Amino acid sequence: MDLLKKISLELNGYEALLTNYSKVTMYFIENLRTGLKEKDIDVIKYSLKSIDEWYDENISRIRTSKYVFETQQTQHKKTREQIKAFLVDIENYTLSNDNKVVSEQVSIEEILGYKIFISHSSKDKDICNLFVELLDDLGIPEDNILYSSLPRFGIPGDVNIYEYLRSKINENFYMFYMLSDNYYESIACLNEMGAAWVRQNEYSTFKLPNLSGGIKGVVDPNRKAWDLTDAVELNNLKNKLIQDFELIISDNKWEDKKNVFLNKVKLINY
Repeated sequence: MDLLKKISLELNGYEALLTNYSKVTMYFIENLRTGLKEKDIDVIKYSLKSIDEWYDENISRIRTSKYVFETQQTQHKKTREQIKAFLVDIENYTLSNDNKVVSEQVSIEEILGYKIFISHSSKDKDICNLFVELLDDLGIPEDNILYSSLPRFGIPGDVNIYEYLRSKINENFYMFYMLSDNYYESIACLNEMGAAWVRQNEYSTFKLPNLSGGIKGVVDPNRKAWDLTDAVELNNLKNKLIQDFELIISDNKWEDKKNVFLNKVKLINY
């Protein structure tokens, strides 16, 4: 596999692991993402070296911190070793002519392995179906969404559902946690959350209207969750997804789709 592809496949894991520490590590990750997108070897080298130096300065503190669990310790060790290996490999890396220009048919999410996994309770499928359809209206390709409650976003025939979901969580997925009382009562949902946390997948949290308590589990309760009943929050989410997936949608079309979504959400019985 091409070296830049290997680094790209690990990028979301690095981001989930490192960006909670400081604005400095977030800056390194964003530089690395930019370097990979533009295939700028100098920027990639600089970013990898910056992360490597940050680890050299902070690894002792990470190892002795009571707030860093054993699974995170293991992930930090693996990440540090990978970064050092990538730094060695990239010294001898040369872009081929084929790699210098990315085909217009290849999107950034395909380059970076960026896909969305909708982790939800089937009891909440009414609102989750509407949300996934809204993502579809925004222009996010079906192949970039894994959602088990709608057939065209779901599980292929003749496969074990839980094994398939587990294999997908182990990929470079961006998790959308659709949190509700139903979610926390579902063993399958909690297993998805735990598996993704161990893998250090990037994630966003969404508070469904039927969440009566606070955010629990291994996700960060201090990270602000999206509210699907708030028009302003939906606008902010739209802007984020447009940037992440390089989408284009007119303001008028978005307003129509958003208003239809909000009106349908009001009609759901929880």
